Amino acid sequence: TTAVYQRVSVAAGTNVRVSARAFMERGSTPPPGAQFRVGIDPTGGDLISLYNTFITDAIKTGDDAELAEKCRLYEQLMEAVYEAYVPTYAVSYDALGDQEAFTMKYSWELAIYFAFYVFPFINDLFTDRRFLTAFTGRFSQLGRVNKNLQAFISAYFQWKKTARRPLPEVVHFDFTELAALFNAEKTFYRVGVSAEEARQVLDEQLSNIREMARFFFAHVSAAVLEDARALTNRNFVEGIDLNRFRFDPAEMRERFAACEDSAGQYEWSFDPTVLTRFNTAHTEEVRHAPPSGDAPALGEQEVAC
Repeated sequence: TTAVYQRVSVAAGTNVRVSARAFMERGSTPPPGAQFRVGIDPTGGDLISLYNTFITDAIKTGDDAELAEKCRLYEQLMEAVYEAYVPTYAVSYDALGDQEAFTMKYSWELAIYFAFYVFPFINDLFTDRRFLTAFTGRFSQLGRVNKNLQAFISAYFQWKKTARRPLPEVVHFDFTELAALFNAEKTFYRVGVSAEEARQVLDEQLSNIREMARFFFAHVSAAVLEDARALTNRNFVEGIDLNRFRFDPAEMRERFAACEDSAGQYEWSFDPTVLTRFNTAHTEEVRHAPPSGDAPALGEQEVAC
């Protein structure tokens, strides 16, 4: 990666001894009109933007007590955002080799990007502590879900390579056909909102994105089991634990068998068949083979319907 620098102007006499923590020298006082180059070497452009925003705001904060509180909060956010990036590259990069898996991976990441990165940035909220307290609580709820889903998508892709026949023809798919992504994209146009209004938007998007994760698990389950009822069986869908699910066809089969005869249909807020165009037949070898589940265990699930 290439280190990216941002020039920061500070007022005369500003003490920068604890600004940016490990990024700058301590104990120095800049001359009048001084500028500093704040640099980081991160894994992605959004990290650059966030880190430099936090560092710059720390540099320009003169009150020691306020600075200490900001640094505590900013460091938590820096760590949380970094941890959110790691699974994208370290866990599920292989999913880019399959259109269906890539569609799920990319739409998931883009929905979070719109709602939890772009939306706060365009409203200058990442240095508003009233907003950040609420943001941190909501963003942290996606951490485990994100790790699980990235591993889930990767394992599904690896399974498909031997378990499914390739698509017989080109499939055209608009990412915004996934309603959750379409709804997240609307936050692009929520400009000029207050911190309180922004919290309400985050609540809406947290629910929207969590439904997206639940849908991906149900969709893959229905595809693996070759039973569309898994998409709409209420007990099966409601029983998906977003903090603990994993890709394991045998476990999917067991869970669905326990719910198969239960009454009630799960009501999605969108068309749940939107990804079924990617379904293809199993290969004969896998059709008669025992179910496989080679994803790393992310926790044990209980079967309850």
